[in-house]
Amino acid sequence: MSYGSVAIVDAKVFQFVSFLLSPEGFATYPDETQQLLALLTSLGTNDTIQLPKTGTITQWKDAVARYSVTETDDTRHCRVFVLVTYRPKDLLPLYMTSARRAVKFVNAVVALVTANAYISTLGGGHFLCRHLNQSTLLAKLQIGISMGLKDPILESKCRVNLMYNALQLGKFKRARRILRQEELVAKQLGSTELHNVCHAASVYLDKMDRLHKEQVLHHEKNGRPVTLHDNFYRQRIVCMTK
Repeated sequence: MSYGSVAIVDAKVFQFVSFLLSPEGFATYPDETQQLLALLTSLGTNDTIQLPKTGTITQWKDAVARYSVTETDDTRHCRVFVLVTYRPKDLLPLYMTSARRAVKFVNAVVALVTANAYISTLGGGHFLCRHLNQSTLLAKLQIGISMGLKDPILESKCRVNLMYNALQLGKFKRARRILRQEELVAKQLGSTELHNVCHAASVYLDKMDRLHKEQVLHHEKNGRPVTLHDNFYRQRIVCMTK
């Protein structure tokens, strides 16, 4: 028993060989199919095997491969198995310089994604109510990470976090200015998710602004210092009037 394999690089050649080995190909070109079988067996086994010129070929196929079986005139080989496969050349040869650059790029992206996930677990940078400086720093760091990741939607979300930080300082005008800019960004990007984030921030900003004005009016009437201190939504707003 002998066995071997033949790998064909060219797609058109492999398609033509597959056709000749099919029942349709054998019926149309019987002589060429016999020559092809002889060539494949000689290439696959590194030996010359004689095939009968008038022999029949039994063919069938399954989910794995197509099979072609014929008799031989060679008494040395009772069975010969030749595997014919398609093995195209690599589209892009591997160069170590390019590979190193690709690995560095992938490592940088992984590092940015990891850093972004770590910051996101801290609430995106605006829920650190008693540490506003750190909260603002985290939001700005996340903006830098999103720029490195080329993710404009994430970058806009981080600027919305800066809007919440402005609310914590009682800077309502600045918060509203930031929010208007991000609403334009959401419209330009056509992002429904970002639009919903801006809408939620707008609703919250309006509620806090209205609450602030009510408290300021109440304290002015009572003659007490104008201070607004909200603990119910982990939001701390302190605004002193002039």
